Amino acid sequence: MEGEGTGAQATVLVVDDEPLTRELITRFLKREGIASDVAASGREALQMLQHHGYDVVLADIQMPDISGIELYRRAKAFSPDTAFIMVTGFSDTDTAVQALKLGAFDYLLKPLNLDELGLSVRKALEKRRMERELQLYREALENKVVRRTEELIDRSRQLRRLLLSTIQTLIFTLEAKDKYTEGHSRRVAQISAFLAEKLGFSSPEVRRIELAGLLHDIGKVGVHEQLLLLPRPLTEEEFAQIRIHPELGARIVEPLDELSDLVPAILSHHERLDGSGYPQGLTEDSISLEAKIVAVADAYEAMTWIRPYRKPLSSEMAIERLRASAGQKFDKRIVDLLDRWRDQLDAIIHAPTEPSMAK
Repeated sequence: MEGEGTGAQATVLVVDDEPLTRELITRFLKREGIASDVAASGREALQMLQHHGYDVVLADIQMPDISGIELYRRAKAFSPDTAFIMVTGFSDTDTAVQALKLGAFDYLLKPLNLDELGLSVRKALEKRRMERELQLYREALENKVVRRTEELIDRSRQLRRLLLSTIQTLIFTLEAKDKYTEGHSRRVAQISAFLAEKLGFSSPEVRRIELAGLLHDIGKVGVHEQLLLLPRPLTEEEFAQIRIHPELGARIVEPLDELSDLVPAILSHHERLDGSGYPQGLTEDSISLEAKIVAVADAYEAMTWIRPYRKPLSSEMAIERLRASAGQKFDKRIVDLLDRWRDQLDAIIHAPTEPSMAK
């Protein structure tokens, strides 16, 4: 081990065969209050990873012994939760994209922009922190049957507050990536709750559908943010990567006992009645009513709010487009309700309020 590493306290491992690059990164991280260790080769990094649980690895792709990609592949076998940020020259961007497809957290181009470096590392550390909190919550729930004491009840309440707080943090972190979608999940939650109430759902059911609307895009935390920020429509290949977010969202929520009933709405909010949706290509009665509600709410919100590649539509034009697809892609009864109560609903979603979450 070399450089200005801090041993057991270090959360970041910097891997690069260029001494000046290692020095530049570690000095910058130190100024940012982030402890780091360094490795001069991929093999040295593997040995260090086996003896120390780093949260983040900053790895150069081009190294003389084993590449950053190969380091990532090997490290995943024994350190699957470590976030890898690949560092590459302009000529290696295709390789960096390959790393993202394999599951790397981010990639940075040389010469390094230190502001971008700091932002990427802080986001990776924050993601690891939230993953630990969710894991702690799940482990606590698994012990619930055994520990039927007052202490468990009190702790469970505390963990529930932690879970809801963490979920909100995940949503805020996701939407902070893009000013154009800030507040999107909140508005979809409000629209979903409004429609569910008009459809006659009970108050507890309305709250669950509201929460499903809030969480519908949570899987986008696993999608590379550059795809979310493109100021143009996506290519077919880029859209294929976006399409995985309902499945990622379902996998995030499913292990949480208190939220597992929301999985159908989260997984299927991009399904369409004619089978043209994703990820499963479900049709008609195979799609839950909750998912149909969130689908209409999501589509209406997306059309009526600005996006980087287009201006918002008026509510009248958005309804017209939904009506054109009613019965084919969207549930006609839900579209009719949205149209009937559009003015009241628009007043609600434009008010500066937060969703109530599930009680």
